[in-house]
Amino acid sequence: SGEKTSPHLNDVWILDVDSERWSQVCTDNGSTQPKPRGAHSASLIGRKIYVFGGYGGYGYTRQDFNDLFTLDIDKWVWSKVETIGAPSVRSGHQSAVVDRKLFIMGGWCASEQFDDVHILNEE
Repeated sequence: SGEKTSPHLNDVWILDVDSERWSQVCTDNGSTQPKPRGAHSASLIGRKIYVFGGYGGYGYTRQDFNDLFTLDIDKWVWSKVETIGAPSVRSGHQSAVVDRKLFIMGGWCASEQFDDVHILNEE
């Protein structure tokens, strides 16, 4: 039929660049985890990985996200971050960190493409 039916995942893997081995991390199941997704961004600020946007589902159940989560890499605990003025729902965007500021650029959703830039000041 041509429709993608493979699910998106929300697991976490680490590559040890010295041994060239992958290992899966067990995150705290009691914490607020992001929904399974693809085409999101992930950026490290301090000891937290910031995961923004992306999309989940497949076919007609596709859902675009504009949520923001952090993963504490010392405790392996997820937290949902509440912000003001979040970018529109999007996937396929780019992110960069400069001076503890998270930049979200471009991307698309089911109905449009973006050429904008949003900045979250983490301080």
